[in-house]
Amino acid sequence: MPGSRSVRGMPGAVAWLRDLVVLLLGTLTLLFFLLRLAGDPAVVLAGPDATPEQIAEVRAELGLDRSLPAQYFAYVGSLLRLDFGTSLADGAPALEKVLAAYPASLLLGGLAMALTLAITIPLGAWLGARPGGAARGGARAVLFALQGFPGFVIALLLVHVFAIELVWLPALGFSGPASWILPAVSVATFLAPKLVRLIEANVGAALSSGYVRTARAIGATEREVLW
Repeated sequence: MPGSRSVRGMPGAVAWLRDLVVLLLGTLTLLFFLLRLAGDPAVVLAGPDATPEQIAEVRAELGLDRSLPAQYFAYVGSLLRLDFGTSLADGAPALEKVLAAYPASLLLGGLAMALTLAITIPLGAWLGARPGGAARGGARAVLFALQGFPGFVIALLLVHVFAIELVWLPALGFSGPASWILPAVSVATFLAPKLVRLIEANVGAALSSGYVRTARAIGATEREVLW
C-alpha cells in the first residue's frame, strides 16, 4: 500500500536529516575554531599600527572579549536566526553579498561539471575497455601527472598561457561566455583525472562480469557492450 511504503521510508528520511544536521553542525564548529586558531581577528581588523586600546575596542565591538564558548554559542544562535552578520569590508549584510555571487557560482559549477562529465565518461570508458596499448599508456601517464597538480596551479598556468601570453581569454571578471571558459576548464582539469581513473576501474570490472560475457555470447558487439 502507498501508506506502508511511506512509513517504511520515514526512518531513512529521518536518518538522512539527522546526518545532515550533524554534518552542518560539525562543519560550522570546525570553521569557528579554525578561524580562532588562525589568530586574533581583532588584531587583523584593527590594522598593524593599532594601539592596544583600539584593539580592545574592536574586540568589544565584535564580542571577541567574551569567552570562547560564549562566542561559539552566540555564533550558532545567530546562524539559527538566519543572521549571518555584516561584511567587515564594507558593512553590507553578509548574506546579500553571498546571494549576489551565487548565480555566478552556480553557472560556473554547472559548466565545470558538464565539461568534466563530457571528458571523463568517454575517456574512462575508452581506457577501461582495453588495458593495453601505447595510446592508452600515454593517456594514463598524463592523467597521473595531472593528479599531482593542485587546482590553483592549473588555474595559474591556464591564465598565464591563454590570458597573458596568447591574450585569447580574459584573466579576470565574469562578463560573458569568454570569461567563463578559463574557470570552467580549470575546475574540470582538476576534477577529471580522479574521475577518469574511477570510471576506468569500474568499466574494467564490469567488462569482466558474467552478464557481459553473456551479452557477447549472444552476439552483442563490443560497442554495444561498452555503451
